[in-house]
Amino acid sequence: LFGEDFTDAIIAQVAKQPIDIRRAATGALTMQRQLQTADLASALGRQGRYLLATRPQEAVTAAKDMANVAFSEESARLLDRELALHPFRDLADNAGLHIPDASRRMGRLAQDEELFTNTMLGPVVGPSRRTYNGFLASYRMETFETLATGLIKRGKDTDANLKLVADYVNAASGRGRLPVGSKLDSLLTTVFYAPRLTTSRPDLLVLMGEALAGPRAAGARAFLAREMGKDFAGYFGTQMVPLTLLKASRLGAGNDGVSVEFDPRSTDVGKIKIGDTR
Repeated sequence: LFGEDFTDAIIAQVAKQPIDIRRAATGALTMQRQLQTADLASALGRQGRYLLATRPQEAVTAAKDMANVAFSEESARLLDRELALHPFRDLADNAGLHIPDASRRMGRLAQDEELFTNTMLGPVVGPSRRTYNGFLASYRMETFETLATGLIKRGKDTDANLKLVADYVNAASGRGRLPVGSKLDSLLTTVFYAPRLTTSRPDLLVLMGEALAGPRAAGARAFLAREMGKDFAGYFGTQMVPLTLLKASRLGAGNDGVSVEFDPRSTDVGKIKIGDTR
């Protein structure tokens, strides 16, 4: 699939890693999956697309950061330091916003973004890991700042409201909550393609419901419901309407191997599939 030279390079790098049977087994099972998703714009096209239509300024800033860290570990460390000194960082951390380190080595699913928890492939997919983590860290921080600023201007920046915003930004950028906690992270990332991305779909619905009627949104219900509704409408308008038209057409009816996925539980939701190509 990947060619002899590429395979030899992977084997050479893996041979340098400390031997751990459990980690080796997990790495072997997830290796091809991670290589297939190791393109430099993976986060922008998957986790980031929900907010693209309504948060373009934040996306542009994050895309620039993503490009800067692509081939430089030093640039990744500079981005981490910049985000650590961000004026909204303390608020974000206290609220529970997940900001992965672009320069940190791969590790646990609870700490890292899920596609790059396989430590065996670190030397091979390092640039993709940096761009993936760097984009999401910057995108989440910028989006959180935008929404938190709206709360501050209205005098509604309570801990509960900021926590709701952080949970929403996490879910909207593909990081859903895992009910089992982090102890089974290796199993989850081995069995499922992207467990946090999968759980982020229903999480968004729950959080939108909280904004409309939940106790955490008290005092800022109109603002939070409007912002979340705007994001949903933007995503639906730019992503789902064209796909719905394709699905309704003769082309999208399954002829010639063309199909459209609408199941929100699937990581292929909102994607066009032609044969085996998504």
